[in-house]
Amino acid sequence: KNQKGLEEAIAYNEGKLAARKTTLSDECSASFDDVLAEQLKDPELKAEYDKLEPAFVIMEAIMKARIETGLTTKELSEKTGISQAYISRLEHGTANPSIKTLQRIATALDRKLSIQFI
Repeated sequence: KNQKGLEEAIAYNEGKLAARKTTLSDECSASFDDVLAEQLKDPELKAEYDKLEPAFVIMEAIMKARIETGLTTKELSEKTGISQAYISRLEHGTANPSIKTLQRIATALDRKLSIQFI
């Protein structure tokens, strides 16, 4: 009797788990861009997001140039004398580089640093 009750409880919970997995799958099917677009409809959130755009541009430019050049973060660190941890922080947007630092990175990547006011 206890075995049958246990089997029924397991089957019931497996059914609930399968239903939850389907729900999660549906929730996760929206792309990041779709979710972001929806959230940016909030004017306050959009204003804060727009303030971060320069950091996103720097992050992307450093990572893209490094990858195009074929360097690892360790190799870029060795070429610039900037710690690998700091380069990683730059690429993840958790550091605020000086122009001098950006110039050292640009030089190591055989690039020209350009800053614009648009």
